[in-house]
Amino acid sequence: MSAVGILAGAGPSQAGRHQMPYLYQASGVLAERWPAGLRTILSLVVGTLQKAANTRIATRWLDDYWGKSFPEKPQNLAVEEVRAILLRMLFDGFAQGAQPAVQEARLLSQDWGIPFEEVAYDKVQVWHGARDKNAPLQMMQWMTDRLPHSVLKVYENDTHFTMDQHLEAVLLALVPEKTKG
Repeated sequence: MSAVGILAGAGPSQAGRHQMPYLYQASGVLAERWPAGLRTILSLVVGTLQKAANTRIATRWLDDYWGKSFPEKPQNLAVEEVRAILLRMLFDGFAQGAQPAVQEARLLSQDWGIPFEEVAYDKVQVWHGARDKNAPLQMMQWMTDRLPHSVLKVYENDTHFTMDQHLEAVLLALVPEKTKG
């Protein structure tokens, strides 16, 4: 292995479930105690949203939202193309149904069983947005405080969904010097 990195990752539940958004806390409880119910709820919600997303009202709202939020369209994309990208980003996580989301909620809500203080790999690099509400920074700080050879780079103005703009820098940091150009 040449490098280990975590980009906008979720911290372990032992870092404090109370720091997670309430919806994620509830999802974790349901995933552990009633996984079939959570799977059914997610399937119904996602299915309803998928149908609603293609209505005239929803497409108009998405187009207006995009136009107001991002007046400069990336790569000169048409509004319809941007809408398609947004919807794909929203629903691709459910392409195989709701079961993977239930499994992720379950994994993120239980103790991972990793003694972080004993991880010997040098160095674990972590990149995280200070404004990340989905995976709170405090949870990643808790984890990196326990990893002996970790480096945490915090992007003050980034959220969980804006960290992709740093992907090139992250990948360059992970590539060993001897393999670069």
